[in-house]
Amino acid sequence: MSSPQPVTEMAFLPFPPNTPLHDPSTPAGAVWARVLHDVSLAPGYCSQHWGYNLSSPGQVWYLVDWVSIDAHTSYETTPACASINEALFPLFAPSPPAPAPHMFHVRFPPGSGKVWDEEEEEAVKVFFFYMDTDENMSAAQKAEMAAALERLRLLEDRMAGGWALEAGPWRSEDDRREQRLFVLAQPGNSKGVATNSDDDVSMSNAVCEAFKDLSLHSQESTLEMKG
Repeated sequence: MSSPQPVTEMAFLPFPPNTPLHDPSTPAGAVWARVLHDVSLAPGYCSQHWGYNLSSPGQVWYLVDWVSIDAHTSYETTPACASINEALFPLFAPSPPAPAPHMFHVRFPPGSGKVWDEEEEEAVKVFFFYMDTDENMSAAQKAEMAAALERLRLLEDRMAGGWALEAGPWRSEDDRREQRLFVLAQPGNSKGVATNSDDDVSMSNAVCEAFKDLSLHSQESTLEMKG
C-alpha cells in the first residue's frame, strides 16, 4: 500500500472589503480566530496559512496542508467542520456580485510551506497557468514542460509549484477543451516584487515565463500574508 501524499487545500473566501479578520477583537476577527484554531485540531491537519488577495479586495485565501486529500475530505463530513461553516458563511459577501467561495487541492513539493510564511515573506505572488492536457501537447511542448519543472525543482527553496488535483473545469472563455491547472508561488513584498537576490529574481522570472509560454492562458494575484 502506498503512503498518503500531502496536499494543500486552497480555499478562496469572499468577504466584504476591509473585513478585519486579522483583528480578533472584532466580531469577524473572533470568528476567524476560531476557524483557525478549530481546523488546527482536525485529524490529518499539518499547517495553515492565510492572507488577503490584493488583486481582489475582500477575497481571502486560506491554505491548509493535510497529510492526504482523504484526511481533508473526511474532515469536511464532520460536525466540527459543519460548525465552522455555520459560523463563517454569514460573514461572506453576497454572491453575486462577489465570487462564490470555492476550493481545490494542489500537490506542492514537501517543504514548500515556507513560501507562504508571513514571518519570512510579506507577500506572495501567485500565478495560475492553465495548461493543455498531456494528450493535447506536442512532443516539443512536453520536453519544454519537463525542462520548466526541472528548473523549478532547482529553485524549490525560493518558489513552490504544483498541479491542481481536481479535473476542473479549468476552461478558458474562448477554448472549451479540457485543461489542467498549475499553481506557482513566488515570494515577494507587498507590491509583489521578489525579495531574493538579483540572480534569484532572474531565475525565478525565467521559470515563470517558461510556464506562461506553455500555458493556454494565465492569471496572477498578489497575496498579503497574515498568518
